[in-house]
Amino acid sequence: METPEQKAVFEEVRVVLTELIERGLAPPVDADYMAAACIGVALEVCDRMLARRPVDVDGATRFAMHMILGGMEAVARPPEAATPP
Repeated sequence: METPEQKAVFEEVRVVLTELIERGLAPPVDADYMAAACIGVALEVCDRMLARRPVDVDGATRFAMHMILGGMEAVARPPEAATPP
């Protein structure tokens, strides 16, 4: 069950992604799925980061950002372009 706060965060992320896609600043992806993926990545990476010593906020942030941005490119490709010959 989602809390009102979780719904608000999801909606905010989805709206920002939609605006970036519409302005041509992000690849054309499903904004709902991408928002869910971004939030999931952030939560899981944060949990792992907090379990480490020393805590590496910069490293975790870089990892999540590169994974999400790289993932957007991969899911924006047509299926036939993503399949190796």
